[in-house]
Amino acid sequence: LESVDDLDAIIKQMIAFLLEQDRTCESLASLSEAFRRKQQQLKLLLSKVRAHREREQTIAKLERAVKARDDVIENIQNKLHIAETALTGAIYQAGIKIKAVHQAEAKKVNSEHVIRFANQISKSYSVAAPLFWRLGDASRPFPTEVELRVSSLAAPRVNAPTTTTAALSLLRQPSASTSGLLRGAVGGTGTGRGTSPLAASFSAAAMQQQQRLSFIRVIIHFAVMM
Repeated sequence: LESVDDLDAIIKQMIAFLLEQDRTCESLASLSEAFRRKQQQLKLLLSKVRAHREREQTIAKLERAVKARDDVIENIQNKLHIAETALTGAIYQAGIKIKAVHQAEAKKVNSEHVIRFANQISKSYSVAAPLFWRLGDASRPFPTEVELRVSSLAAPRVNAPTTTTAALSLLRQPSASTSGLLRGAVGGTGTGRGTSPLAASFSAAAMQQQQRLSFIRVIIHFAVMM
């Protein structure tokens, strides 16, 4: 703009000199030389316009790319914030579980207590004594810690599938005494003599005891496997 203004001023001085309106103006040769120099400067500036325009286009393209990258970064930032929130909650829950595990390791429960508690629970479902129990027998209706350690339930975990299969097959098979009692009860019915109230009640007690023993065996099995 400065060169254009200078050219405009020089042209006005040349017109005034030609019209002899202003005798104080410089000579026409000096004005022509000044006009030529300003014209060359203007041509030089015009030759740089293309480069400046390309530079402006490059700058605009870079600004659009930066804006797109800003949008991507903002999206990633939002996702990271969501992941951080979820991870914080997961870490908090994991801390609670680890604390519970440490408390469980610090306060170990004796398996005999678990078995005794299982026996107390089973009392709610049966009131019959074990079939092999006799008056004066000091044995308990559940195994002791020593008996568990020497039993097959205390085998290594590598033998867990075999032990589990054996335990399940043991649970599926009724005891000999129970089977004998049931066969006796059924046989009494088949002979036509009829079933006495005592035999019927004893058979019901035997079945309840069998259910009780099965329940205790399952509790013992899972307590040892844990």
